[in-house]
Amino acid sequence: MDPKDTPPPHGAIECLGNFKGPEVIILVGHGGNCATFHLAESYLHNLGPRWIALRGNRANQISRGLSRGFFSGVFGRKFGGTFRSPFAGTPGFDKNPRILNLKGDHTDAIRIVLQIGTMEFTKLPEKLDFSELVRLAEVAARWECHSLLAPFVEGWVAPWRAKMFRPGYEQWLYIAHEFGYEDEYLELSRCLAMHCSVDSQDRILALDGTILERRGKFPFGTLLQIHEGRRQILHSVIKALYDMWATVARGDNCQLANEANRHDFRSCAGVNLIEFTNYLRDKGLFPMIKTVHSIRYLAYDLAKYVDTELLMRTSKLDFEVLSSARLTRPHIDCHVGFKLGPVMQNILDNVRWPVELSIVEHIRNNTCEYQLDSACGDLYADIDGTMKMGKEIAYSNIFPELDLDKKSLPDTMDVQ
Repeated sequence: MDPKDTPPPHGAIECLGNFKGPEVIILVGHGGNCATFHLAESYLHNLGPRWIALRGNRANQISRGLSRGFFSGVFGRKFGGTFRSPFAGTPGFDKNPRILNLKGDHTDAIRIVLQIGTMEFTKLPEKLDFSELVRLAEVAARWECHSLLAPFVEGWVAPWRAKMFRPGYEQWLYIAHEFGYEDEYLELSRCLAMHCSVDSQDRILALDGTILERRGKFPFGTLLQIHEGRRQILHSVIKALYDMWATVARGDNCQLANEANRHDFRSCAGVNLIEFTNYLRDKGLFPMIKTVHSIRYLAYDLAKYVDTELLMRTSKLDFEVLSSARLTRPHIDCHVGFKLGPVMQNILDNVRWPVELSIVEHIRNNTCEYQLDSACGDLYADIDGTMKMGKEIAYSNIFPELDLDKKSLPDTMDVQ
């Protein structure tokens, strides 16, 4: 037997659901986080087509070798010894169950999927850590079991929704993508496009300076779209700045001067042009740049600083002793700061979602909303007859072929 096919040692078998017909043993995890699950093979039909495929060629290729290695290594006196089935004489167990090797998967997430698929809803955890939610989303994507998880996810996601925009929770994008939270995905994508910066290698940085791609799991193409969204915002801001500079240079911002008072007109235009040009030069934006790729800081900051800093300069003018070289008091309202602020705010208020239509369609497909048939009796009864909370939706109408009246086997079987 190939050493790479050797299953990890497991001290107990978790039995799930009713046992009728052929059975399977599922080995999940590696290292210190391993588990062995025993259930009827028919439950794989409830979990989706990818689970059904496990019973195909791949399972047939590894089942015989894993069976001998698993039972001899775990239950025999030494690895490679004579096979001795631990289930011999035990009611309800197949003497030779098929073994499925999922050593590369997340144990806790697979356990949740199997508990739902075998309709043991009362065993589901009440809360999940954020990292556990990400792993559950990863399992949902790998095994296409979004519809199975959909009725239960909201209770686990709700406590983390308030932290969605905080640094360190950017993987909310992956959770929203896999569990059909379209609004959350769009809002967070737009927020990151406005509030992310880039380093010298053009990699996206989070607000705390962490390289975003190293934060964890993200949907394919998401970071590239956020990067492009940031570039589009910067382009809009820079274009607005240079359009305003052209307006100031023509003196079009002066609202008071006329042909009879050319001196005031020249003073108003001159002060605005000098101050605005100096501002752009301080930001590295004058002489005018032709591309935004050299801008490293946040698009949001660039837009808000334009508004705030210019208005601060304007307020200082009100309290200075105005000379002929300065704006006279009535011309304060002509200052470029008052003109540019609303323009910048309008750009921020109308930032487009940095998301492709194909991504939105994928998210909508993952919503997987179910409408329970009111004709089904006892919707909230668990497999052992225990009544559940209303938020735990039973799958009686989804899996009508299952017999819910039978008692399940014990949760675990200790191996001597």
